[in-house]
Amino acid sequence: MTETASHIAVKRLGSPFFKRTGHLKISKSDSSCLKIKGLITKNQWLQTQDIVELIDENTFKWLGRQDFVINSGGFKVHPEKIEHHLKKQTDQPLIITSLPDKVLGQKVILLLEGTLMPTFDYSLLHPYEKPKKTLIIKKFMYTKNGKIDRKATQKLIGRLRPF
Repeated sequence: MTETASHIAVKRLGSPFFKRTGHLKISKSDSSCLKIKGLITKNQWLQTQDIVELIDENTFKWLGRQDFVINSGGFKVHPEKIEHHLKKQTDQPLIITSLPDKVLGQKVILLLEGTLMPTFDYSLLHPYEKPKKTLIIKKFMYTKNGKIDRKATQKLIGRLRPF
């Protein structure tokens, strides 16, 4: 949630758990999104789009962004979780996104940047998380700060070749 506030939590390398910093209070909404309250928010609850699993009043596990969640056959798929798994297997830039599907509502799609098609091990993924199609884009769209612009990159899908 660096768009709103920065350094609200820290985690040890290799750990999936974040610990809140300072005198900040954390909670989660009915939609499982992180809420924060403290001096940085003028002591008002601030709703984020970060889906979390709240462990205790100081600790949470970040699952992904609410605006990126894919609803595939009623199963909520968190692209960031799949990307984390796949990025361990290649240095090639990639994102998980979706396309409309008549049966599932949305189907999971793997987008790769470049020209190579690496082989991935999907065995640790739930069947709904496994990409139903892989598409290669020569060059992803990027934001000014160097992050992949998911929405702009997804718009390029019409010009891709499937694998």
